[in-house]
Amino acid sequence: MKKAIVLPLIIALLALTAWVFYDSAPKPNPKPFDVQKAEDFDYVFDLIKQEYPLLQAQKNATGYDFVADYAKHKAHIMQAKNPTEFFFLLNDVLDKLDNEHTHMMTKADVQYAIGIYSQSNHDDYRWQIYTHLTRDKRLQQAYATEIGMTKSQEEQARRDKIAKINAQIAVPANVQMFDVAPNQVGYLSVRELTHVSLLDTDERHAVMRYLQKIKHYPALIIDIRTNAGGDTRYWTQFLLPAITARPLSLDLYSFFKQGTHMDAYKATRPNMTDIDRTQVAKALPVSADLAQILDTFAYQEIQPLRVDIDPNGIGFGGKIYLLVDNDVYSSAETLAIFAKYTQFATLVGTPTRGDGVGTDPMIAILPNTHFAIRYAKQLGIAPDGTINAIRGTQPDVLVANPPNFTLPTDVNVAKNDPVIQRAVQLALSSH
Repeated sequence: MKKAIVLPLIIALLALTAWVFYDSAPKPNPKPFDVQKAEDFDYVFDLIKQEYPLLQAQKNATGYDFVADYAKHKAHIMQAKNPTEFFFLLNDVLDKLDNEHTHMMTKADVQYAIGIYSQSNHDDYRWQIYTHLTRDKRLQQAYATEIGMTKSQEEQARRDKIAKINAQIAVPANVQMFDVAPNQVGYLSVRELTHVSLLDTDERHAVMRYLQKIKHYPALIIDIRTNAGGDTRYWTQFLLPAITARPLSLDLYSFFKQGTHMDAYKATRPNMTDIDRTQVAKALPVSADLAQILDTFAYQEIQPLRVDIDPNGIGFGGKIYLLVDNDVYSSAETLAIFAKYTQFATLVGTPTRGDGVGTDPMIAILPNTHFAIRYAKQLGIAPDGTINAIRGTQPDVLVANPPNFTLPTDVNVAKNDPVIQRAVQLALSSH
């Protein structure tokens, strides 16, 4: 059934691409290219300097000062001889921030954002991003071809994409489920937090059938190792409600700098307010370093995460273990935070990669080349007062993955996985 979901999605995206990216060509930019790239670089640099939330946190953690390297960054991008080279050289600069939510957007990134954000409410900031991406004719021209490819390379890229899609249709499944201790410990792994609008009905049914099978087991292992995120609603509206025996809730704090895009974002967020330092100090342990960082921020927002009991769920009464590693990121990271601080599960594995507090990153369009940039927009703080994008979430039980790790597809592979076996040991010893 995965093919039944994927193929209509491909057709829809192709139709969307034809509509969005075909238009009469706008007049060429009259500015010399050296001026265009210098202005676009300064636009991005000023945007990062003013609105990007992690500059000081990165400096405190690593000693690296991104802003101090302005001249070096600019000299790097000024080497570009054409827009394609500029795109990649500017992305090199953004890589220095060491944040996977912050990068130049490829054509595929733009198409995905358009497809997903077209479903947003019209008062949501994501709808504003959607309208900007679809109405900018120069952006359509900038992304008319695959960035940095000749025509023959584009054709090969298309063939490669089709082959990749066909491979994904066949294997691997997004979820794997089997007992790791017969009739005692269940195992469920999730590779990706699929967008709820794309969630395969067969996947839902398969998960629910397995959960019904193990509902009276002493323990369940949920494995999100290698999971880099996706849609938070996968676990807030589907997975955890099907499992939990009690309602769960957690409030997460985010902080924002003042700037053109952040001010526009605030206008769409009724719960986003000026920073209330008294309230923050009551809600979070605020270190001297964090207090100093927050002095440069203007706004705060509380993200209420709620999981209700699914009336058709299993109300699991046993122990739950969540397996994590350094690849756990974004919405999967949010699950790790939530599971740890609501005591939904015991975390086993290695520290996560973080950046799981907050909502989707911001997108801006460069004024001359009209490429799009995506960047982290908020400083997310974990309940222990740490900056989640810097520290990640620490497991309760530290166990490293085996060499050349991949998620197990059957119990025989799981027997050689020290993280799974440690969780099994914990489960059986507590029973």
